[in-house]
Amino acid sequence: MSDAPRPYVDALMRGIVGVTLTAERIEAKRKLSQNKNEADFVGVACGLAASGEPMAKEVAELMRAERALSDDPNGN
Repeated sequence: MSDAPRPYVDALMRGIVGVTLTAERIEAKRKLSQNKNEADFVGVACGLAASGEPMAKEVAELMRAERALSDDPNGN
């Protein structure tokens, strides 16, 4: 921007506005691949479990626990 004409920069600066937002509610879903067929699910879970990342291993455990609670063999 150092090579832009000053009036151009000034016009851009006047167009910048700041806003503050306050979140009143957060909605989220935990999918954990429960809508995948068995082969896909196992591949994802095994890949995460084999990772060196502790959080990936934890997600694999959560996936398996969620699937174990499901009535549907495909986890749906």
